[in-house]
Amino acid sequence: GLVAVAPAGASTSGPVATYTKAKCNQAIDERLFILDISEQRIAKVKRLTADQKAAQIAGIDGVQANLVNVNRPAVNNAKGKAGIKAACSAIFADNRVYAVVIPQLFASVRIDEFGNAFDKFDPLIAEKKAAGADTSAIEALQVSAKAHVDAAAALVSGITPGSFNADPAGVKAKFAQATDELQAALGDVLKGIVAYRDLAVPAP
Repeated sequence: GLVAVAPAGASTSGPVATYTKAKCNQAIDERLFILDISEQRIAKVKRLTADQKAAQIAGIDGVQANLVNVNRPAVNNAKGKAGIKAACSAIFADNRVYAVVIPQLFASVRIDEFGNAFDKFDPLIAEKKAAGADTSAIEALQVSAKAHVDAAAALVSGITPGSFNADPAGVKAKFAQATDELQAALGDVLKGIVAYRDLAVPAP
C-alpha cells in the first residue's frame, strides 16, 4: 500500500491563507516531498508498461524541476505582497500536484494491485484447467479484467499538469473514466473468484 505523509505543518491543500515567502517555500517543500515518494512508488509499479512509467516519472521530474528552478526563485525574489502572492499562486497553478500527480499515483497503485492479483490467480486457474475443469468462463473474465486495467493505465499515464491546465474538465473526466475501468475490472475479478470456487473438477 501507499503511505504518503506530508511533512509536519504542511498545508496539504490549496493556496496558503496568508502569502509569505516562508509559507510559500513550505508549500514547495511539501510538494517536493510528495513527488519524491510518488516517483519511488511509480518506479515499482509492474502493471504499467515501461513507456507509461517513464512518462509518469518524466512528468514528476518536470514538476520537481519547475518547483526548484522556477517557483522557488520566483518566490524568493518576489517584491511586495502582490508579487509574493503571484509567485506563490504559481506553485499551485503550474504544478497541479494534488490535481494530477496524486490521483495519478493512486490510480497507478490500484493498477499494480490488480497486476499482483492476476499473477496469483492465473496459476490457480491453470491448475484447475490442467485437472480437467472447464475454466473458459473464468478465463474470459480475466481477459476482460485485464483489458479494463490496461485501459485505465492508458488513460492516466498521459495526464500532465499542462494538460490539466489546458482542459481541467477533460482531465477530470479521464480520471473518472479510469476509476470506472478499475471498478469494472474489480467486478470481473470478483465474478471470477466466485466461479473459481464453484468449479467442478471431473473425477479421474
